[in-house]
Amino acid sequence: MIEITDDIKDIILELFNTGIGRSAVSLSELLGEEIILSVPTIEILIKEKDSLKPFFESKLAGLNEFVAVTQNFSGGLEGEGFLLFPILSGKTLVNTIMNQDENGDKSFDVLELEAISEVGNLVLNSVGCAISDMIEVEICSELPNVRIIKDLIELFNEQKEEDWLYIMGEALFSVKEKNIAGKIAFSFCYQYIEKIIQKFL
Repeated sequence: MIEITDDIKDIILELFNTGIGRSAVSLSELLGEEIILSVPTIEILIKEKDSLKPFFESKLAGLNEFVAVTQNFSGGLEGEGFLLFPILSGKTLVNTIMNQDENGDKSFDVLELEAISEVGNLVLNSVGCAISDMIEVEICSELPNVRIIKDLIELFNEQKEEDWLYIMGEALFSVKEKNIAGKIAFSFCYQYIEKIIQKFL
């Protein structure tokens, strides 16, 4: 198994930010507003399933309820992407892009869930495609799934037989002078991460 060095983390971060940059352009065109997106830091973990819970709980401390968009990838790059917002942050993002007033309501109606699902689809698909383009493979993206969840570890507790690499970073959105923070995460089967590493070493 290849050691994940600081140089390799820098490569993965650069791939992330390439995809994030693409998604920012797409979102800006879709909404007619300049949207700035960045992933300034990432954390990487390759461990057994029972080690994931303390890792993610430490990274996501204080988020008791959140809106999550997930998307599966298959083909030349197998994995899953996650875009996570604390409920109030997700609501602020939706209100901002839909030109709605803030009223303290934490609930999401159907149109609001569709809006945040579209944001997740653009962001996660752009990152997945950026990585697949760099390693010259084709991927298939499934339709995104959006849901409200109270326990974040539910998203990461599926049993996987092979070694999986988990990547988590801050997702910082700047929309209409508002700064909205969420989390972006990906899980990839390690054999595909080896392809990325070997491509650039």
